[in-house]
Amino acid sequence: MNISLLPAQEEWLRDQAAAGRFASHEEAIASTAASLQAQDVIDDGWAKPLIDEALQAFERRAGAPWGEGLDKVLDRIKTRRSPGA
Repeated sequence: MNISLLPAQEEWLRDQAAAGRFASHEEAIASTAASLQAQDVIDDGWAKPLIDEALQAFERRAGAPWGEGLDKVLDRIKTRRSPGA
């Protein structure tokens, strides 16, 4: 596979390899691709019910100022953590 990179990206790869972070340009690209691939499989399903609840609360207010009920939902969203976090 041939990949075309911008000059700044090539420079970053050279700098990373020179700093010892990666053994080669290929390793740097493979590591970056693996990181992006891992982001695709992150389970954020735990947040969906909280988001749905917040949206429903917002819709009930139909543009009214943020109220205490919605503040409670938002607080729950902020403090909720994903399993394993």
